[in-house]
Amino acid sequence: GSACHMCTNNAACQIAELGEECDTSLIYSNKTSSKEYSCYLRDGDPVRDFLEGDIRTTCSVEEKKCTVRLGSYSDTQPHIACEVLDCTFTEGSGHVNCNDLSCS
Repeated sequence: GSACHMCTNNAACQIAELGEECDTSLIYSNKTSSKEYSCYLRDGDPVRDFLEGDIRTTCSVEEKKCTVRLGSYSDTQPHIACEVLDCTFTEGSGHVNCNDLSCS
């Protein structure tokens, strides 16, 4: 997206039982418990106009799932909310493969 954000300091992230650590890469490691992606599309961007908002995703390695919110000006009111289950996160890579998708 035109304005995707990641944490920039350790206070922004808390990894269970491993202390605070900010991972600014898209790569999944053996210490990754979850990743949050927020992409704010530019005003006038045709994708943003079509979705009527931005794109937000949360992936939980432990739960093996991701939640995708499309067309969202806030986390509580997305136009399309998808839950993606049975996910495999490839260590040393940014790739995520999932087997079950449902949207509402």
